[in-house]
Amino acid sequence: MKTIAFTVIQNDMVMLNLWIKYYKRYFTKLFVVKWNTKPKYNGYFRKLEKVGIESEFVSKEDILRYGNAAGIRIYLQKKQVEFFSTPNEYDWVLFTNCDEYLITTPKHKDLKDLMQINKDYINCTGYDVIQVEGENDLNFKKPILKQRKYWIKNNNYNKILLSRVPLDWVDGLHKLGNMTDDESRKLRNQGLYLVHLKHADLNAKRDFGPEIGHHDPNITQHWLKFKKKIPEYIKII
Repeated sequence: MKTIAFTVIQNDMVMLNLWIKYYKRYFTKLFVVKWNTKPKYNGYFRKLEKVGIESEFVSKEDILRYGNAAGIRIYLQKKQVEFFSTPNEYDWVLFTNCDEYLITTPKHKDLKDLMQINKDYINCTGYDVIQVEGENDLNFKKPILKQRKYWIKNNNYNKILLSRVPLDWVDGLHKLGNMTDDESRKLRNQGLYLVHLKHADLNAKRDFGPEIGHHDPNITQHWLKFKKKIPEYIKII
């Protein structure tokens, strides 16, 4: 089975390293979209090419030709179609942001096992991992989720990202074009979590953007009362 995962990065090579380390376990090919990335990181991407990880630079001007959010979506949809088409012809294509990790429930051994399923796409059940008072900044040399106790269910991240067919996303890629917000939030769990790390390291001073890296105050300030302990079987990142 021929599979590919691709992501978008601006300048946060720490998070990109984590993304590569995780997804290379499950996909035969990885691809990185460099969104207006600083030239000082060109050497880093040349090293990735030597181990078979390709990348493509997209300028801010290229995206803004379509409008900001729309431009990103249009570009990613075209890229997804390209991966499905000749001569690539991948069986499964996954897009995630660099802070999004798909982890299976115990129903499946792992993502490779899940991709044996006979469906056009597999939706996720979304959770935000959070940093609470008393927890240190993340140490990226150690297992990430072992350093955090809690997550919060976030139905806005019930995304459809893993598929065997091209997907018609809306801007932001949080749902498909033929779905209402309510339908997306109520998608049934298909054995796949989307674990979102944006709020897991609130004081991080990595080279995010500037376009990438903001936190949602609803989660960091108001939703803490909904936190639940992260199951141990999830802590594989």
